[in-house]
Order: sequence, then C-alpha cells, then structure tokens
Amino acid sequence: WKNNLGSDVPTPTTDGKRIFVVNDRGIMIAFDAASGDILWDRQRLAPGTYSASPILADGKIYATNEEGTTTVVEAGDEFKMLAQNRLNDHTLATPAPVGNELYIRTAEYLYCLSNR
Repeated sequence: WKNNLGSDVPTPTTDGKRIFVVNDRGIMIAFDAASGDILWDRQRLAPGTYSASPILADGKIYATNEEGTTTVVEAGDEFKMLAQNRLNDHTLATPAPVGNELYIRTAEYLYCLSNR
C-alpha cells in the first residue's frame, strides 16, 4: 500500500500494528500497518511547527514541536490525547526514551523527564 503524505512529514513511528505520522503543521494520522487503511485522520496537536520525529514509548506517542510543547497521545485505534507539556525553549531534536525516562534536548538544555 502507499499514501501520498508529501515531503513535509517527519519520520513516522510504529508499534507494529499501526503507523503514526505527524506533519510539520502538527496534524497526526494513524494507519493500519498491514492494510494502509486510515484509523484516524487529521487530529490537531499543539499549534506550531514539527521538525522532530514522533516517538513511541510505553504505549504512548510523544510529538514535540519547535516551540517546545510535547503532546502525548495514546497509541491506539482511536485518537486520545493524554497530555500537553511545554518547555520554555526552542526544540528541534527528536526525544529519546530510555527506560522510564524521556530525554528532550532544547536549544539551551538537555531535560530528563521521569514518572518517579
């Protein structure tokens, strides 16, 4: 299967069953990985420009925009936004999950976020 998403899309992420895509304007789409069918379409994340690729960790998708806001979405067949968290700094880098921690590099700092 194929879908014409255009070139304004960071690298997608997948849980093996679904593929999650965020375009550079913060619109998220989920596809069935086997068939290519759209599971949910054109869901708006926090406003801003998205250059970093979304990541998947612990059943959640983390998408960070250049303005420093990370939107957390449940990795499921239906769209469910779980949280939005803002760091007051410019962010271009893709977050990195390690165990129960999430590392986010901004223009000035490296943050380590944990659910401890």
